Amino acid sequence: MHSEERYKEIEEQLLADTETYENSHPNGELGQTLLTTAEVLSRVQQKAHRTCHDEVDERHQYQDIFFSKGVNSLFALFRLLKHHHYDAAYREVRFLFETYLVIRGLNKDQDKAAQILKRQKEEIQNLDSDMGQVERGIYEYESVDELHDILAGEKSKLKKMDPKYGKIYNYLSNRSSHPVRIEGAMLDGDRSAVEETQLLKWGIILAFGLAQQFLMTYYETSAKDLIISKTEPIIKHIEKTIPEGVPTFLTDSY
Repeated sequence: MHSEERYKEIEEQLLADTETYENSHPNGELGQTLLTTAEVLSRVQQKAHRTCHDEVDERHQYQDIFFSKGVNSLFALFRLLKHHHYDAAYREVRFLFETYLVIRGLNKDQDKAAQILKRQKEEIQNLDSDMGQVERGIYEYESVDELHDILAGEKSKLKKMDPKYGKIYNYLSNRSSHPVRIEGAMLDGDRSAVEETQLLKWGIILAFGLAQQFLMTYYETSAKDLIISKTEPIIKHIEKTIPEGVPTFLTDSY
């Protein structure tokens, strides 16, 4: 039952049912946009590091780290949608939403971001050298609570800006991150055009937000012009691909 032959058979079956987002696909443009945007953002980050590495300090590092996690999540979302794993895809969208909000909150006070990161580095240095891997993994850094406070503050401001955004966030949380809603229970494994379209759009929209906040992170460095020149074409393409427009919280101050 657990032979290598059986394993290969199951794996082949699992990976064979996949979407190829070519031009003939109903969501071809959306799929292509999500993947190419993730790749562009990854390359922009690498080039920004080379351009302004002498200027980067703790005022930028936290945001940069979470930006990397966001880009990784975009790639993961693409893979999940190709293989019709919609529940997991919703979890990635929620992660992307929160990642955007955390970076936005850190960018609003980069000096505070630097202080939080500095304290975490000091905590890491002061950890007992004999502490095991499991103990390190469950160690509760003060920075975690501070970042939770930043996230909570951004969510609160978002809800005050427009209550519907709070409801959207709650839906994304309850849809798949918490087992309290039944939607989608029987969808995974087969293509759902509605779920696929909605999730691709969410990924692209939040990629827009990540690009915007990455610029804000390095706005006062020599990487500013590079980031603008490299992301402007993809931003314009996103605006074309999402004709209804990105949500106002990504473009308005609050």
